[in-house]
Amino acid sequence: SAEKLAAAADDLKVLGAAKVETYVANLADLSTHTALIEAGKAALGGIDAVLIAHGVLGDQKLAQQSVAATLELFNINAISYISLITLLANHFEAQRQGCLAVIGSVAGDRGRAS
Repeated sequence: SAEKLAAAADDLKVLGAAKVETYVANLADLSTHTALIEAGKAALGGIDAVLIAHGVLGDQKLAQQSVAATLELFNINAISYISLITLLANHFEAQRQGCLAVIGSVAGDRGRAS
């Protein structure tokens, strides 16, 4: 949510970040990834480090019954990561430096009944 994002940005500023930019985005929409990265580069004067940490838990029963629901979850929790990582890795390779950190969905730490 925008509120949680703003709180995280405030924490980074308290911890000494010179500048923090935040964007609310639907990362499942892969067509927005390039523009999002370009906006970050423009706002910050370049990108040296990125933390990718997003995802959803989803509805287990629905995912078991619906291929479409399963693919939607896979798009959010896997494909969107692959897209962002590829674009950012290419950017860092071109500038010959950069740090890319990735945290999988927090849903991965929750058990599910089988």
